[in-house]
Amino acid sequence: MLFDEGLLARAHGGTLHLDGFDDASPPLQAALLQAVGDERLRDGSRLDVFVVTTTLLAPAELLAQGRLRPDLVARIAGRVVELSPLRRRPVDVAAAIAQFAIDLGVGVEPELVRALMAAPLPGNFRELQGRLEEAARGGGTLALPEGLDGAKRAEAPPSGRGARLRIARDGSFVENEGRRVSLSTRRVLRLLLTALLEQHLRDPRAALTVAELIAVGWPGERVLPRAGSSRVYVAITTLRQAGVPIEHVPEGYRIEASHPVDVSDA
Repeated sequence: MLFDEGLLARAHGGTLHLDGFDDASPPLQAALLQAVGDERLRDGSRLDVFVVTTTLLAPAELLAQGRLRPDLVARIAGRVVELSPLRRRPVDVAAAIAQFAIDLGVGVEPELVRALMAAPLPGNFRELQGRLEEAARGGGTLALPEGLDGAKRAEAPPSGRGARLRIARDGSFVENEGRRVSLSTRRVLRLLLTALLEQHLRDPRAALTVAELIAVGWPGERVLPRAGSSRVYVAITTLRQAGVPIEHVPEGYRIEASHPVDVSDA
């Protein structure tokens, strides 16, 4: 059984993730309640597992519907994190596409990224994964699957030519026309933005090549050319979504040469 010296024992000292817990059966809930109470291993030592459950509905709604045990919710819901629908997080969509392409070692068509960042995706990450698996059937490049060709294209926020752009010196945020986007948890985006900013301050007309951006964003990694181009493209698209006016020139990518930029230390 799930909690009889099996899955829980193997997760000892780590984390057990139970997805789709909305539909957890009463016996499963009872077993989990016992496990997070005072469950012990065969040697008598106390079980040490961090349990994470994910649900589509909020715990309060599931309680009101009688689908979750109140005593179990009281035990495991000490820290509840609510995530907005994926359609409201286009940056996360782009990041997921990039990781999927990296895992497969394939390229990505720009139209696919734009379409998926604009798609409603009511099934959230499961639907996105299904779309990407469908796109991967075409071979060496993730191409736009049938049914998305008419989707509204995701466009970067207006660049506001003439309006000043503020970028943190460490790449942790972008502020454009009063819209501030935090990149503090996006290591690769911070690295790429910092490099583009430094290049812009040195010479606004110069650009960074794809190879240079790969070396900055993924230092020490061996990246195949096709996968590397895909990584850079998705990262650049995400930065554009955050409000950074980046243009593609024959040499590579650069912050728009004519765009005024303020550097912020805070």
